[in-house]
Amino acid sequence: MKLMRLSTIILWIIRRSHKKTMKYDEGLISDPSTNTDPQYMFLCERLKAFKDGWEELQQMWENR
Repeated sequence: MKLMRLSTIILWIIRRSHKKTMKYDEGLISDPSTNTDPQYMFLCERLKAFKDGWEELQQMWENR
């Protein structure tokens, strides 16, 4: 039971950190002047992959 509670707390902390990181990073790539910069385009692709992976992890957690 303690392990379940600890894992829930850890997941809450990770979710909170993830949301802050995504909000910051999405702010970086939302500037229209960066749409043609290859580094920002790569960052945008990596953020999408990160978001997709996070959603898959969420789904696995919920289905456990």
